[in-house]
Amino acid sequence: DLAGLLAIAQQNYPKADEAFSEAVALKPDSDEYRFKLAVVRVQTATGEELRQSRETLSRMSTNAVYRADALRALFAEAVRRKADAEAKFHSTGLLQTGKATMADRINHLILLRRTSDRGFAASLAEAKSAAVASRASVAELSRWMCHQGLARD
Repeated sequence: DLAGLLAIAQQNYPKADEAFSEAVALKPDSDEYRFKLAVVRVQTATGEELRQSRETLSRMSTNAVYRADALRALFAEAVRRKADAEAKFHSTGLLQTGKATMADRINHLILLRRTSDRGFAASLAEAKSAAVASRASVAELSRWMCHQGLARD
């Protein structure tokens, strides 16, 4: 587990895949190891491995322990594929978990804005409301809004 996490921190995904594959082989019933392997593979795999990783993450997104992280990984993978409707589905689900970060909210806004989604204004208002919980979130959202020319909003 530690070797896999270290490999991820170093962005050495083949090494992370190897470490988590070994962990799953040793403990095939471990949701944690299967989850970590799926997160690595959804970023790097192709074909059948990618399909299986998406399936694993979709299943695990129904588990409260893994829901937010699974949806975050599925969102990122859908964005890479330019599957906007799927990305919006996962992002919306993530925002509903109560575990969304301000970065998650901003990523959602980026997607909505890029796709000219009519829900952008309402989502921006929700992000502003959520941001008041911390100065860091206010700064993060304000910085993004300034870069997008939305500072007056």
